[in-house]
Amino acid sequence: MITYIANIFLNQLLKLCVKQPRPLINEKTFELAMKHMKRANVWSLISYNTVLGMPSGHAQGVFFSTAFFFFVFLYKQPSPSIQHQYRNLFIVYIAITLITIIQRVYYKFHTVNQIIAGGIIGTIFAFLVYSCASNKIKGVIKQRKEEDGPL
Repeated sequence: MITYIANIFLNQLLKLCVKQPRPLINEKTFELAMKHMKRANVWSLISYNTVLGMPSGHAQGVFFSTAFFFFVFLYKQPSPSIQHQYRNLFIVYIAITLITIIQRVYYKFHTVNQIIAGGIIGTIFAFLVYSCASNKIKGVIKQRKEEDGPL
């Protein structure tokens, strides 16, 4: 949960750096919002999420979740039976991801480029989190030879 929340804050920070409007926002509204944003404090900047579209927070979130699930349960698993148990759930994650990105583009909340950027950032962040976590706990859990299970 902590890393998912960090992913949300990363998205907000990137939106404030890129400052690209959503497809439905007209130029005049966007300019007015950017002018007002300069006077706003840090906590009210999150409310500008309705105007800023790059990268897509929904795409970043679902790609983060799907990629993290893949890395934890399917990537480098020692046992094919463990992989088989989680394969169907992974298909559900992929379906949710596809529905989310189609919905965001169909209703013109984001452009395809904003979706792609969010997906790439979410996947990279999931990989970084997984890599850090797996390196941190490496060697802490020891397997018993007689059961192939942790101590």
